[in-house]
Amino acid sequence: LKQASQPCPHWEQTQRRIPWVERVDPRYSSSQRSLESFSSPSPHKSGTSQRTKLILLSYNIMATAQTQLPSDHALRPVESVMVQPHNKNKKYHQTTCKAPGDHRSYHLIDVRGNGNVSITPKHELLANFVQPSQHLGAAASHTIVQADGNVAKVDHSMATRRLPTEILYDKDGLDLFDDITQMESQEYYLTACEENIFQNQMARLIPFIPDGCAIIELGCGSMAKTAIFLDAIRKAGKKDIRFYAIDIEQTSLQASIEDLIAFENKQVDSNCDLFDYYGVLGSYDQALESEILSNLDRPKVALWLGSSIGNWTREGAAEFLNSFSDAVMKPHDLFMIGMDKRNDPLTVARAYNDSAGITREFGLNGLRHLNKLIGAKLFDVDNFEYFAGYNVESGRHEAYFQSKKDQCLTIPEELGSGITTVELKQGELINYEFSVKYSVDDVHELCGRTRFHLCDLLEDSTERYSFGVLTKGAFVPVPRTKMGRARFPELNEFEEVWKIWHKLTSPEIIRDPLEKPITLRHPLLFYVGHIPAFEDIFQSRHFDEPLTEPAFYATIFERGINPVVEDPTKCHAHSEVPDEWPDISEVRAYDAHVHERVRKVYEKFVTPTDGTVDPGMQRLGRQLSIALEHSIMHIETFIYMLVQLKRELLPKTYLPAYLRSESFVCEPLKKALWLDVKPGKVQRGINNMESQDDKSESAVATEFGWDNETPVRDYEVSKPFRAQSRPVTCGEYLDFLMTLDAEDRAHLVPSSWIANNDGSYAMLTLFGPIDVVKCKNCPATLSYKLSEKYRDYLRVQLDDQSIRVPSEEEWVVLQSHLKKSTVHEDIDFMNWMPAQLKDNENHAVGSVWEWTSTVFDSYEGFEQSKMYPGYSADFFDGLHNVVRGASWCTHGRVADRMRNYYQRSYPYAFVGVRFVRD
Repeated sequence: LKQASQPCPHWEQTQRRIPWVERVDPRYSSSQRSLESFSSPSPHKSGTSQRTKLILLSYNIMATAQTQLPSDHALRPVESVMVQPHNKNKKYHQTTCKAPGDHRSYHLIDVRGNGNVSITPKHELLANFVQPSQHLGAAASHTIVQADGNVAKVDHSMATRRLPTEILYDKDGLDLFDDITQMESQEYYLTACEENIFQNQMARLIPFIPDGCAIIELGCGSMAKTAIFLDAIRKAGKKDIRFYAIDIEQTSLQASIEDLIAFENKQVDSNCDLFDYYGVLGSYDQALESEILSNLDRPKVALWLGSSIGNWTREGAAEFLNSFSDAVMKPHDLFMIGMDKRNDPLTVARAYNDSAGITREFGLNGLRHLNKLIGAKLFDVDNFEYFAGYNVESGRHEAYFQSKKDQCLTIPEELGSGITTVELKQGELINYEFSVKYSVDDVHELCGRTRFHLCDLLEDSTERYSFGVLTKGAFVPVPRTKMGRARFPELNEFEEVWKIWHKLTSPEIIRDPLEKPITLRHPLLFYVGHIPAFEDIFQSRHFDEPLTEPAFYATIFERGINPVVEDPTKCHAHSEVPDEWPDISEVRAYDAHVHERVRKVYEKFVTPTDGTVDPGMQRLGRQLSIALEHSIMHIETFIYMLVQLKRELLPKTYLPAYLRSESFVCEPLKKALWLDVKPGKVQRGINNMESQDDKSESAVATEFGWDNETPVRDYEVSKPFRAQSRPVTCGEYLDFLMTLDAEDRAHLVPSSWIANNDGSYAMLTLFGPIDVVKCKNCPATLSYKLSEKYRDYLRVQLDDQSIRVPSEEEWVVLQSHLKKSTVHEDIDFMNWMPAQLKDNENHAVGSVWEWTSTVFDSYEGFEQSKMYPGYSADFFDGLHNVVRGASWCTHGRVADRMRNYYQRSYPYAFVGVRFVRD
């Protein structure tokens, strides 16, 4: 600013200033607005601490500004500025660059700080080579399959020396890597497979990309694949897209962006929106630390191509995804990742050791680059050979430098941490790269370690490569391996549940605590107090301790009301209803005290992590499990109450990406497939009766369930049947409604819908009502009574009177069938609303619970809980049916395990239906 306007040198004095212009395109900034405060200087408030905002304006804006100023106030364009973010120690340079032979410009943002191209500081480059200590994540001795088909032994019994992978990527290395990806032989198949996905399946990816988003690519090469990806998005009519590419090599980064602009200019037509391009020069960590990405106030789509995730260990990849998520992303932002699969060992080995020897040269060039980085010719490349192969057991390719002879390397004094020489034996290996591969189960395990949910997983036509679409969830999802497992709860499980509970009961959502969205239920305030009161009562009983104050909360918050829908005068026993409810601020304080009490339990007792529970701890485990799962289920109850408020409760930034796009058109699904299901017997349940708690003399492997889940039972179907591949959708139910006259239709509209003034319908969500035409492929939420009405309609349509709601036995056997085929799991708040179902996908669990025709009742072997006697037995009244599965807001701990139940006439719960037939 000083160079632009030459004002007084002190910030405290009167100045001319130009307001912040977010975009450099003059279409988005009025020159008149830019000049208002410049032409009328105002004093800067002395003594205030403000972030310095230095503005980068386009040449066009500056030229326009200059014509409106007196001649003695000439301004000159700013080409480079130092921008200082919130943390004054984190600086970056931003420069506007012109694409060669083009009128368009892009932005280069240097976040390296010290200007060093190397990610790892110079003094650390040799740390794991000089003093090997890093665990390489494999057996001490293992075998690898090599490109010639031989099996070689790798011995890690001694610590293996290692060099950082970054040494591969100087300009020569990047050029060599491009040569690898473009080989005619396509031995390195990864690039072609990823391009195959982009060329043939972008129609599946485009709905995830919202207008106005920032697409952030981690690392860049020639960007040939990126060009295909962006071109498809552009031609789909996406608007206001910014593209950010992060890389450590400036020449390559700029060339790649300029190639993208040139490609766009050739492809674009007048109906397409031009994208804005930004190059971020530095490492991933430097980009995160600079706050460049976290300060972007727009939806984000991270793009990690080329199976680059494989360069990290599985643990490291999860750690990086979490750090990137925490630093940059908001719920429902996307991470799209290309991942090589666990393919035929010889195919993998040859991909990394091609017949032309380019990969070998690519690796050895890393030693030349390392010599340049440290400023010494430490490694004589002629003394090393490329050694590589695929470790089948670990699912990773391993690359090493192998010493051709016994040799002694002299380490520069400033790099050796006191070690001046390194002795290498002939045949000794120096690791420099892993390429980890991902099966479908590996991808699910990755999501289980992170805050991401898997929205979609695409495969190329050869089925050797996958492309995952991950979305950031509201909290850490339950790993697939632990889904439906009721082990001794860990404290972090409580913390994550409380996190979502506090979000839903925040002042932003609860405007009036005494609102009653459902007249059959208590006001919202009751549930704010019910969750902590329930936890506190169980704690006090178990430890024989006083209740948390105010102790009388236990008398009004212990148990809610659940009257009979057809006759609300009939209701099971419940807590007294006070004449006046406490103030919500006092209830929130009580909630915090109870949660602290739970944390102190975990300070006193060691939580088992291996699935076993020591003697004397089983009853505590059951008590904690009931408290946790009670909270989990009431979160769901609270949400289906909140949507009945019929207003926007969550910001649109939480909306699934496809609904944020103005151009989104929901194409109806094809009719559901009818799957053939053979007769069978499946065991479900938990063999851990409450009456046996703390009677064992040694640690036992156990899980805790509700009384209606014990003991293990046989679910048997003796005759074959056919079942729909998915639940009934909103679009299908809407088609049924439109066959009725207006009077009949009015009685059959689901309570999860409202009628618009024009006669159309909207689905109730936490984002407010959303037109059903946009949600046609979401499962319909229906009471059992409405399900029967649709069943009757379907019987006529298909001329088949055997169509019915499945029994619990049929549902369980069907699920065992679905688990062997493609599944769709929409649980754990993946979308904050039901997900759109898809053609050619057999839906197993999620989005909505599913009705069964089985009446909820006692059975042989049932033992009523003494810890929570009313949980099941109070509802053996003939009015309730069993529901199974999970909804979009069901916690993974109980998903596909819990035997839930609802009144057949109850219209509010997130329950849908699929049908079976003979």
